[in-house]
Amino acid sequence: MERFLFKADDGAEISAAKWMPQDEPSALIQIVHGMNEHIGRYNETARFFAEKGYAVFGEDHRGHGLTGKGGQMGHFADKDGYLKVIDDNHTLLKLMKEKYPGKKLILLGHSMGSFISRNLAWKYGKDIDFLLISGSGNFSGWYIYSNLFLLSVFSLFKKQNDTLPFIHNIGMNDLNKSFEPRKTDYDWLSTDPAIAQEFINDPLCGAMNSIAFYRDLMMFMKSMQDKKNIEKIPKDLPVFIFSGSMDPVGRNGKTVKTAYENYVSAGLKNIKLKIFEGYRHELHKEPGKEQLFNEIIEWIESF
Repeated sequence: MERFLFKADDGAEISAAKWMPQDEPSALIQIVHGMNEHIGRYNETARFFAEKGYAVFGEDHRGHGLTGKGGQMGHFADKDGYLKVIDDNHTLLKLMKEKYPGKKLILLGHSMGSFISRNLAWKYGKDIDFLLISGSGNFSGWYIYSNLFLLSVFSLFKKQNDTLPFIHNIGMNDLNKSFEPRKTDYDWLSTDPAIAQEFINDPLCGAMNSIAFYRDLMMFMKSMQDKKNIEKIPKDLPVFIFSGSMDPVGRNGKTVKTAYENYVSAGLKNIKLKIFEGYRHELHKEPGKEQLFNEIIEWIESF
């Protein structure tokens, strides 16, 4: 893994990483990481694909990883942070394509990173050749709008960068309710208990999030699910959606299927869905991860 920095559209300095194959890359993979983590957690995944001939890139979002270190972790920006993060990832995407013109670009978004990627697909779909959606879901209008209302109430007497630990606790209780009695707040991540402990021990993971962050999270969801936006995704963009059958983010596959059906209804022609039985949220850190990685390569090479 090699670290580098790039400038965002507004001048912010973004920390990124790349994993290079020994020879000329066959294609490019951009990994978009999830909430309260960082791109370094994808080292094993990226190394696998680099060894298969792919050049792999990814950045640490604002308020995350090395980009956020020294500032406020768990906070994108006071205003429109979700738009900034989407555009940061598009800036990296453009840098990748400039360095390797003519190479196919595969966008792999996990968890919150899948929300970001699903927004990139409708905003900048012509720049993407394949879309991989991991650990995602679909969220009701009631859930999104009730949370936005609650956050607007908090904003009347709190600052945008104030944290909300009680929302974190509510979220952990919801995500872990199928895994009680739980040993940690992160049992829902993987069937391998070492993964939860790895997350807990990582000083760049698990920050308490701000009011503005939670608003941005709702806006990611709202905009990625908007039917008018989904209609803007190129109809011939190949999309592979995958999730664990015990992933609480996708309600054990239920709302993952909803996301898939919404794409089918919008006329996407090349779309695949797979639910991996017995696995939880981070499929790329489950014992059967190599099956997933090989299936991804087989799917890409089928086009």
